[in-house]
Amino acid sequence: MSVNFNIRLVRREDADKVLPLCREMFEESDFAKTTEFAFDRSRFEQLMEINPSDLYIALLAETEDGDVAGYITVALNYIYTKQPWAVLECFYVTPKFRKTAIPRTLAKKMTRALKSTGAVAFFANSISGTSASRTMLNMFRKLGFEETNSSLKIDLV
Repeated sequence: MSVNFNIRLVRREDADKVLPLCREMFEESDFAKTTEFAFDRSRFEQLMEINPSDLYIALLAETEDGDVAGYITVALNYIYTKQPWAVLECFYVTPKFRKTAIPRTLAKKMTRALKSTGAVAFFANSISGTSASRTMLNMFRKLGFEETNSSLKIDLV
């Protein structure tokens, strides 16, 4: 399926678009079996207050028809290095758009955004054993990510 779409930074006013996707992702995950969904508007707004160039980057994919197709979020970590390294926090594309260019483009745009922050590496892993998670990890492998001890990684420098 071919679809026209745009990818942009998530904004605070996107809560009504992003929160339903967060719930969908949660319900598909292994977490839904053992815990309750608790990501709400106040938590979303707290994340949006973080300066993206310092700690957190979130991208949203929207179709030209206004459908929200997916999102990707990454945390930047400075604990052990002078330059940040990035860890995939969330990556979700609605089932309707998973077989389009949207997942791959979200991942590529995030990688480019991370390079512009000076991040030295981008780690992608999945804590869910769902088929969608396995497909996501395979896509990251095809984008050049390599196996490490517990995740996939691509060097950005």
